[in-house]
Amino acid sequence: MEYCINAVGCKTEMKISEDEFYKIKNAKDFLHALYQIETKYDFITGNYFDFQKSLLESQLDTTLFNKKLNIMHISQQDRFINRVLFNYLSTTKLYFDQICLQELFSDNLIHEELKKYLTDFRNDEINNFLLELRNHMQHSSISSHLSIQFTKKHNPTTNDNLVFNYTTLFLDIDNFLQDKQFNQQKKRKPYKERAKRYVEKFHHDNCNLELTDHILRFHTNITHFHYNVRNLLNENKEKSIAILNEIYQRYKEIVEQETNAPFEYTPPQNLMKMYNEREEIIITTNTINYIKELEQRNHRVSEAIICNARQKQMQDWDNFW
Repeated sequence: MEYCINAVGCKTEMKISEDEFYKIKNAKDFLHALYQIETKYDFITGNYFDFQKSLLESQLDTTLFNKKLNIMHISQQDRFINRVLFNYLSTTKLYFDQICLQELFSDNLIHEELKKYLTDFRNDEINNFLLELRNHMQHSSISSHLSIQFTKKHNPTTNDNLVFNYTTLFLDIDNFLQDKQFNQQKKRKPYKERAKRYVEKFHHDNCNLELTDHILRFHTNITHFHYNVRNLLNENKEKSIAILNEIYQRYKEIVEQETNAPFEYTPPQNLMKMYNEREEIIITTNTINYIKELEQRNHRVSEAIICNARQKQMQDWDNFW
């Protein structure tokens, strides 16, 4: 059986061995899986941005239009922010479902390391609670409520009175603990029971459970998890990139020898076709560019508390310390 490669839109064929065929195929599949992981992490960061933006918009709307005493306004804001929260938590499930598809990675050492990362991540009580909150919102009810709060401060240095307002979400603890879904699905029961025990601590101490603070810490943990995954897969990523770049370069040199002219891929997606009698596979180096763009886009770890204040307010706040 013959194995060949040619660029889409070009008649020149380059013969390759069977080993090369599957080596290129595996590299292409690995990079595609990596691109899916980066894309779903990008969904997470995008929805986290939307969640934080919705809190800031609620603060501005309440302050600018003085709607803090309008119950309809608060109800609308509550539904909106909970919708964005659910979108955020749901994309975390998409991401971890992708990570759990171990058949995407042929290296058993990678399998074992990923399993360890996942176990360590799930063993964190905040991570486990928020993953189970997503299931609770999906299958039971919206158990969080909006709170718009104001804090007055007096600056003894300037004798100014400052008013800080913020929007936050609190968990409806009783509703969460009474969820009948906790008694179903044996496979997930240990996770659910751990989430209940975590929430019960707040119930026992008569404390509020502020979701916005938990989400900040949850997102930081996801970011660290993803950076660990990147590091784990980086060697295989570089090897796969080198395989595709090498085959592109070899093909380019053959075409230029035949035509005695510089070769440019057409169409511009750098598409190549790899085939034999039974199957045909399209490969492109653009997947490499997509991965690099997503890595650069989501480069920084977000650990700071997001806030919005005027410079003078920040200076006045410093005067309190």
